Amino acid sequence: MKPTIDALLYLIEEKVILSKEDMAYIESDLVPALELDEHRRKERKRLSRATEAPPIPYLQKKINVPVFDYQWVPVTQVVGQGRARVLLADEVGTGKSLQTLLITLHKDFKDSPVLIVCPANVVNNWADELMKLAGLPSQILTTPLTKLTKGVNYYITSYDLLKHQLVAGKRKGSQFASPLFQKNDFTLVIDEVHYLQNRKTKRYKMVKAISKETTNRILLTGSPMNRPIDLY
Repeated sequence: MKPTIDALLYLIEEKVILSKEDMAYIESDLVPALELDEHRRKERKRLSRATEAPPIPYLQKKINVPVFDYQWVPVTQVVGQGRARVLLADEVGTGKSLQTLLITLHKDFKDSPVLIVCPANVVNNWADELMKLAGLPSQILTTPLTKLTKGVNYYITSYDLLKHQLVAGKRKGSQFASPLFQKNDFTLVIDEVHYLQNRKTKRYKMVKAISKETTNRILLTGSPMNRPIDLY
């Protein structure tokens, strides 16, 4: 029976002469175990630092609800980079919509129109959340956007209705029918991005095409994705 790691450490500290078998065990099992333990210790320390971040005061003033320390973490990591390219994959109920709103309200993106693409059953939820969290009006797009509503910077459409915002067939330049999204400075928010796991679907190809038209992309999902390829 092999001695436990704690027992071997005690014997080493007491300078007890070990057998060849024990020495071989130390080299093959003990040292890697200690190195793994040290790695885990450093990783826990790193993660503990990543679970909270200082708030951004002027953004907190724009929001009608308290923002928890952990919710500031992705916000502070994204802002200041000049563009928003992030996957928010926290569990359901942790405030991904609030984090998305904080990012889009940051001074780096405040003048950028926001297009939110989501499943049909949460379109109205997004409109309600924008109003509840920050008193922001929004426009739900069911037909091609031809006229801007004054005072609106947030536009919401479903995966199924997104096709109405695009030109029919292929053409050079922007795929959007509306001039509002033909500029490269708009922010694209894709909610429930796991809906796009199948690359062969029209939904995936449509979102991929429009995502190339902006450098600001915020992806959200609360569903576990077991394959690394799903993240891309």
